Amino acid sequence: MRNKVHSQFDRFTIRGHWWLPNDTSKVAGDIRYTEEDLSLRLFGGLNEARVESPFRTIPFSTEFPLILGETLEGAPVTLLKSFYTKWRSNIRSLNVRPGAVTSIRSSRLNCAFLLNGIHLSTPVETFAKSRIEIPSLEDWLGENPFQAEVGDGGKTIRLEYTRPDIREYKIEATSIRLGMTSAGKPPAVPLGGSPKIEHHTYIEVAPQEPKPIDWFIRMEAAFTGMLAILYGGRLASRRIMLFKDPNGSDQLSLYYPRHGVKFKPYEQMDFLLRFEHVRPTFEALVANWLGASDASTRAARIVLSNERKPSRFIEGRFLPLMQAVETLTNEGPTSSILSPHEYESVKKQLLQALPEGLPDEFVLSIKQSIGHSNGRALRHKLLAMARNFEDETCKLFCIDRNAFIKGIVDTRNYLAHYSNPKDRKILQGIELHWAIQKLSLMLRLTLLKSAGIPEATLRSAIKSHHRLSKERRAWEKVSEEGTVVADLDEI
Repeated sequence: MRNKVHSQFDRFTIRGHWWLPNDTSKVAGDIRYTEEDLSLRLFGGLNEARVESPFRTIPFSTEFPLILGETLEGAPVTLLKSFYTKWRSNIRSLNVRPGAVTSIRSSRLNCAFLLNGIHLSTPVETFAKSRIEIPSLEDWLGENPFQAEVGDGGKTIRLEYTRPDIREYKIEATSIRLGMTSAGKPPAVPLGGSPKIEHHTYIEVAPQEPKPIDWFIRMEAAFTGMLAILYGGRLASRRIMLFKDPNGSDQLSLYYPRHGVKFKPYEQMDFLLRFEHVRPTFEALVANWLGASDASTRAARIVLSNERKPSRFIEGRFLPLMQAVETLTNEGPTSSILSPHEYESVKKQLLQALPEGLPDEFVLSIKQSIGHSNGRALRHKLLAMARNFEDETCKLFCIDRNAFIKGIVDTRNYLAHYSNPKDRKILQGIELHWAIQKLSLMLRLTLLKSAGIPEATLRSAIKSHHRLSKERRAWEKVSEEGTVVADLDEI
C-alpha cells in the first residue's frame, strides 16, 4: 500500500511501527514532518541504555544510519541519518548499579531524510532518476497547453488540452540527462478531488549510472538555485520523487527538513529572465551552472539563503551579501596582487627575515597576517566585478559605479568593526535598503553572466522588467555614498 503524497510545504504525521535492520523488535511511534523539522517520536527506544547513575543513562548507540518503518496502513517507510535528541529510561528506583542495562521508555530522534514507499537495504542505496516539482515552472517555460472555445454567450466553455512535448538535454560535463516533462490532471481526480483541471511541468534528472540520495539532493539544490536566480526571487521545490526503475513506474516520495520559504506564485511578468531569454543557450547554461567553481556555488547559496530567510534587521540583510561578494571575488585574476609563484617567493623571504628569539605567538600572528597580505582590498575587487559589465549595464544597478562601491565598502567596514572616522559617510535607512537591492541584482547578473548568458540578453531583460524599472526610478533619487553617522551626544 502506498502512502499519501505530500508536498515539502505541508505538515504531516505518519503513525506506525519502527525498527532497525536485522532486528525483530518493533517500537510504536510517529514521524512528524514540517518544512524545517523531521523527527521520530517513539513509545520506547531502538536499543537499550547503560546506567551511569540513578539519574543518568546513555544509549549503547545514539546514531542510526537506517531505520525501517511501516505505517498503520501497511506502507513501507525508511528513515536515514537519525540520532537521539531525547530519551527517558525505565529506572524506577534509586537502588540501581552503575553499568547495569535498562530499556528506554520513550525517545525522540532527529532524522535527515524520509523516503516513502520502500525499505532500503543500505543507506547508500542508489536510484535511477529523480523528478523535481518546482512551483511556476510551466509559467517560466511559457507553456499554454489549453485552448478554450466559449459558446452560448459564455454559458459553456469547451477546453482542449494538449500536453507539451518533452524537452530533453544531455549535459555531457556531468553525465546526466535533463528532461522537462508535463502532466495534466482532469477534474475531480482522484475521485472526490477538486473540480479543476491542473497542468504541471517537472524536471527529471537521470545520471548515467545510478546514484545515492545525497547526489539527487545536490542536483535538486543546484536546479532550484539556478531557477531562483533566473526567477529573480524566492523559490523552493514543492516535491521530490525518486525512481529505482529508469522508466519511472515506482515513484518514491522523499522529504527532508530545510529552511522554510514563503513566496507567492510567479506570473509571467514577475520573472527576471524567462525561458525564452535563455532558450538558445539553455543546455550550456545548465552545464556551466552545474560545473561552476566552489566559490560561485557558495556565493549563490549565500545570496539565495539571505532572501529565503531574511533578517528582521536591515544590517543583517546587508552583511551576508558582502560575504557573498568576498566569496565570489576570492578567486580569479583580480583576487590577488602578485601571482602565486611570486607571492610564495616573497613570503619565504619575509619569514626568513624575522629575527630569532621572538615569541611563538608573535611569529604565528605574523605568518597569519602574511597569509592574507596578497589579497586585494574589497574596494578593488568590487570595482573589478562592476567593470566586468558595460557602462549601460552598470546603470541598471547603480548611478555612479565609484560612489556605489565606496558607499558599500564604507558601510561594510563600519558594520563589521563599528569604527568610523569622523564625518565618514555610511549607508543608512532608505539608502541601505536600496543598496541591498542593487547589490543583490549585481550579484545575480554576475552569476548569470559567468554561467554563459550574454550581457546583452541580461540587459534587455532587466530593462523590460516592470518591478525593476519601477524600483530603478525610486533609487535613482537616493544617495549612493550615504550620510554622516550621528554622534550619540547629538541624538
